[in-house]
Amino acid sequence: MKQIADGFLVEADKNDEIKIKAKEYKIEKIEGDEFSGAFVLFSIEGGFTQAMFMFGDNEGIWNGQFTGTPERWADAIEILKSLKNKG
Repeated sequence: MKQIADGFLVEADKNDEIKIKAKEYKIEKIEGDEFSGAFVLFSIEGGFTQAMFMFGDNEGIWNGQFTGTPERWADAIEILKSLKNKG
């Protein structure tokens, strides 16, 4: 997660359209019933949140990102926590 977050900061510095409020970040855990992982959040001017996440189980690892309101990220993290293995 640290590499992903640091890479985002480098790219955001190059992009005039992305204005990050603070470059400090904290790696936080995603703890679901069957899947676990971590995410980092950045506050972006305009009231948006940028999240990068990585989670998985013994069979695979997924990573992705979210850009939107903090309220929608709260919804998204609950969805990630509730994922179940179909097998």
